[in-house]
Amino acid sequence: MLPEEKFPFDLPIETFLKNHESNERKIERRNVKMADGQEDDARAQFSANAKAQGLVVLPEFDFKHVIYKMTEMNLSSEGLIYSYTKCAVYLGLKDEEHAGVTVLLSKRWMMVTTIEKPYMQAKEDHPCYLDGFAYAGLA
Repeated sequence: MLPEEKFPFDLPIETFLKNHESNERKIERRNVKMADGQEDDARAQFSANAKAQGLVVLPEFDFKHVIYKMTEMNLSSEGLIYSYTKCAVYLGLKDEEHAGVTVLLSKRWMMVTTIEKPYMQAKEDHPCYLDGFAYAGLA
């Protein structure tokens, strides 16, 4: 869980979420639909299905992830279990037995992302995986 103190700067993920919400409101107001060629795009379909389930997929992150917006009710132990389970089911973690998971949690959102492969090999061929805080711009 990210600390409760206010950072002296905005985290990139916070900015991405604000921009995403603003863009979604504009699209709804203008009643804009997807372009014909974009409907078949797997990433656009993944994002649209996530939106239908109350999840957010940020276009700035080019990896498999979902973000669940938290409320006070979701911050209880049962609420956290529900929120994580909803994200994990959508990402299909049960079917991906060789994938890891990174969870970032703040009072306003929970981000769940899969870790499927290392981004590099260190000495003696030890795999290196990106730290979860890098996703939020803290690394």
